[in-house]
Amino acid sequence: MRREIVEKELREVLASRMPGGVDPAALRMDVPIFRGGFGLDSISGLELVVEIERRFEIRIEDDDLDVFDSLDRLVDFVAARASGRQ
Repeated sequence: MRREIVEKELREVLASRMPGGVDPAALRMDVPIFRGGFGLDSISGLELVVEIERRFEIRIEDDDLDVFDSLDRLVDFVAARASGRQ
């Protein structure tokens, strides 16, 4: 799957989970998704993982959680995992 498509979809998913209604285009690529970066609590984080797995038809294992260090890294991870999907 093309990186641009993954980035757009992930921005939308992430923005929809953030308090206060955030413009997806305003999300910085270098900010950590957890640990205070985007302000998600643990429940929102779990919902985010489940939504990413469902939407992109991939599996995120416990060993993969370091990909949430930034939106940029998450986009790369999802694009690589979903590369077989059209």
